[in-house]
Amino acid sequence: MLSLGIMPREEMAQLATPSMAGILECAIGPVGAAIVNLGVILSLVGALLGYVIIASETPFEAARQGSFPLAFAKTNKHDAPVVTVLVSSGITQLFLIVSYVAASTYQFFYSCAVNTILVPYVCSAAYYMVIGWKNEHLDGPHAPSVGKARFFGTLGFIYTLFLVWSTGLQGVMITTILFAPAIPVYILGERGRGKPVLPHLHDKLIAAVVIVVAIISLYLHFAGIAPIV
Repeated sequence: MLSLGIMPREEMAQLATPSMAGILECAIGPVGAAIVNLGVILSLVGALLGYVIIASETPFEAARQGSFPLAFAKTNKHDAPVVTVLVSSGITQLFLIVSYVAASTYQFFYSCAVNTILVPYVCSAAYYMVIGWKNEHLDGPHAPSVGKARFFGTLGFIYTLFLVWSTGLQGVMITTILFAPAIPVYILGERGRGKPVLPHLHDKLIAAVVIVVAIISLYLHFAGIAPIV
């Protein structure tokens, strides 16, 4: 509302991002735009540093706890996770390149985030449904009743499946392409610790389906039949 007292709405609609810089420039001169732009730069640098740390720390801790290959737990002489920093930074650069060539960058990364988070949601709801129907781990003091666990577990599983279905073909393509490279990482991690890799038949079937669908998705994308970007 205060901005409308400085310049007309039509002129505000034509301002470049960040629009507040143009508003302050109109109010107090070029120093106003400089203040806003400096604040944006500092904010972006701080956010970039924070995300670099988070992106490198997550696989580093996972490797230390046995979920990632041991190579990700390697540190340099300053105890910095050098492998995870290099790998996470490389993946970040890859996504920046994709964002440069993508026709709709925000929508593409939004789709990536939504489709990848749906998989853990489905697995969590499925686990809750299974323990509800098997009546397992429901004997705690704050545990729900068996009937509630079965009802909400089943309802949550059906709803998350509906969310996966609603993403359409593009959602399936994005999910499999992003999850398929994690399977070799998992295999390397298990072999490095001398553990059996995909010991059960259903584990092998799921991994095979993900890899095959990912390969098909890449073909459909690069052939121009069903582009995802």
